Amino acid sequence: MANKRQFKKHVHNVCGDLFADCVALTMCGGDNRETLERLMAETLAFNNEFADFDAKAEEIFAKIVKA
Repeated sequence: MANKRQFKKHVHNVCGDLFADCVALTMCGGDNRETLERLMAETLAFNNEFADFDAKAEEIFAKIVKA
């Protein structure tokens, strides 16, 4: 990875791809719809937690640099 921005972009893209695959499989009428829905919820939660963690890390880093 060249930098943090690219890493964040890759994580976001992987989460989006996984979510899209789950939606496609759900629409195909698979037997494990509950599992796919749980995986979609976990994927969204991970993506949101990752974004929140990154924002908090930036805030902490800014305070350290400022001190």
